[in-house]
Amino acid sequence: MIRAQQVGEALNVALETELTIYQVGELHAAAQAWLAQPCPWQLDLSQVPEMDGAGLQWLLFLQRHLGTTGHALTLAGASDAVLDVLKLVPGTDLAPAA
Repeated sequence: MIRAQQVGEALNVALETELTIYQVGELHAAAQAWLAQPCPWQLDLSQVPEMDGAGLQWLLFLQRHLGTTGHALTLAGASDAVLDVLKLVPGTDLAPAA
């Protein structure tokens, strides 16, 4: 499940599903309306129970796409599963906000 709410200029997005090859296609399709109107994203991944390489690729896509429009992707929270994957690729600047 993906939930989004506009708060000021930013879009607060929360994922409550696995971030794996099995869900990324559905998540990407659900996010298209928000991506068509770019703004900064605050992404909460604290409820993501599992993440794989496809999930990482999708996050990198979001980061790149938002960056090309002058906006940022900020992780507002991350589960242990997400943190484990992000530790494997430290150069992505996808660390959760402190």
